This record gives sequence, structure tokens and C-alpha cells, in this order.
Amino acid sequence: MNQLRFTRECLTSVLALTPRADRVLLIDNGSTDGTAAAVRDEFPDVEVLRLEKNLYFAGVVNEGFRRALGNGARSILLLNNDVVVERTALQTLRAALEEDPKRAAISPKIYYYEPPDVIWFAGGVVGRGFGLIRHRGVNVKDEKLRDAPRAVDYVSGAAALISCDAL
Repeated sequence: MNQLRFTRECLTSVLALTPRADRVLLIDNGSTDGTAAAVRDEFPDVEVLRLEKNLYFAGVVNEGFRRALGNGARSILLLNNDVVVERTALQTLRAALEEDPKRAAISPKIYYYEPPDVIWFAGGVVGRGFGLIRHRGVNVKDEKLRDAPRAVDYVSGAAALISCDAL
């Protein structure tokens, strides 16, 4: 909400995905800075759903899921507007999700914008004692956590490819 600069960068990266996304939907969560109008003008290939009031994260995600499921989506790439994706991210995530039909969602390793080699999220872990949650690899330089894909306790809502069958 009210972060047009981040939204522009995010959409630019999404529209550069190879292969392209079938559809791109931006849900404007009650912004008052003209984000919806600017996106309609600058990104004509992006569908914009403007919400009159802030529904917070869960409300916005539910609106997006309803819209995507109603349009027959097989999977949904959920992204916060401050996320920039690599050109091959969708292809890589889609392959991992389709590899095992029991997988409900896949989340990529997410890095800080600055410095770009420091991890913000490399999978979610739920502690076995008190059930405390934590981001695996947070604040670690990527060179120290060069590992393969793995099962995690949860994925990040900041960036995840979700199976519509699971929904």
C-alpha cells in the first residue's frame, strides 16, 4: 500500500519472466497515492483490482485467490509488491511444484534488496518445543548456505507458488 516505486520494480520483474506469466493481477490494497491509476497507465498488460479499504495481508490474498481460482488458474504466484524476481523464477518454481503432486506450495530463497547476497528467508522452521517460528538462513550470506531445495515447515507469503489443487 502506497509504495508505487516498489510496485513498479516488482511488476517490471514479473513482466520479464521467462516464460511469461499467464496473467498478472495487482491488488491495490486501499492505496491513496495513485498506485492503481499509475499501474493501469504504465503496465497495460497488468490487471488491477483496486480495493477501497485496506483488507490487510490475509484479506488481499483471499481476494486474489478468489479471482485466480474463478479464472481457472492451476497455480498462483503470490508476491509482495517489494519483491523482485529473477527472470527464470517462475519456470524454476513451477517445475519444483509439478515434480511432486503432494506439494502444496514452493517458496524461493529470498534475499534482502541490500545487500543482495544476504538471505531473508530460506524456508520456514517451526520449533518443536514451544512452536516458535523462524526463517531458516536469515541474515546469512548466501555463500554459507548454498544448499539444495528441501522440505520446510512453511513457505513465505512474500513469495510463493501455490498449487490451486491444494487450495
